[in-house]
Amino acid sequence: LHAYQRRIAGNRDIDNIYIAADDRTPTSELQPRVEDILRDTRRITPDRDPDFAIRDMTQIADAMTSATTTMTGMLGAVAGVSLLVGGIGIMNIMLVSVTERTREIGIRLAIGAHEKHILIQFLVEATVLSLLGGIIGILIGLSLAGLTSMALT
Repeated sequence: LHAYQRRIAGNRDIDNIYIAADDRTPTSELQPRVEDILRDTRRITPDRDPDFAIRDMTQIADAMTSATTTMTGMLGAVAGVSLLVGGIGIMNIMLVSVTERTREIGIRLAIGAHEKHILIQFLVEATVLSLLGGIIGILIGLSLAGLTSMALT
């Protein structure tokens, strides 16, 4: 072990020791025994603080769950802001579209079109723009995710 540490790992310290227990032995019973063995090996008296840490896999799993929950919340917040910005963008595009086409709207009203039909026309335009933008965004996102995944593996 020491030869490996010096020649291959390039250091003299052991960073981690992984210990697996039988299915019948709870890790809560093992931890004090492992700590006693490490204290004896490293000559650390019970009145001194240990220079090592013992972590149970449940603690690590809890930390990972907490990190995943935090990341999910952050991604949800980013998605919410993106939807808000997208909605504002569509609102502005529709405002410009209506303002530029006031003459067309006036002519259609003069010919006899109902306000309801004109409203439906603009709502359909907004829906089509939103759907196309969403589909294009999803395709770009999936492509970038695939490229990133290939680059990382």
